[in-house]
Amino acid sequence: DPLPGDHDVILLSSVMHVYRPEQNIAVLQRARESASRGTRLLLLDYWLNATHTAPLFNVLMAGEFLVVEGGDSYSAEEGEEWLARSGWHVDSHRQMTGPASLLVATAA
Repeated sequence: DPLPGDHDVILLSSVMHVYRPEQNIAVLQRARESASRGTRLLLLDYWLNATHTAPLFNVLMAGEFLVVEGGDSYSAEEGEEWLARSGWHVDSHRQMTGPASLLVATAA
């Protein structure tokens, strides 16, 4: 089903690690199709560094995500690439309190 439109902000929290990369791109494309130009996307997840070696908690969670959900932990750079491929402009990557961090993007 199509997603409803007319959003100021879309929040996707702890979703990306559940899916494989091609599925994540499809989710982001669906979100972009429902978003007007200028809509913000907040993409919260357990993002890793570029070498997938830190933060340690997120690295360890990758094993659980694979076994329990069939997913994985991904780097913020991978998330940024998916956003760009799906029509979003990446504004920033912000560390949150705890292991999660936030990618902020705007509908291009």
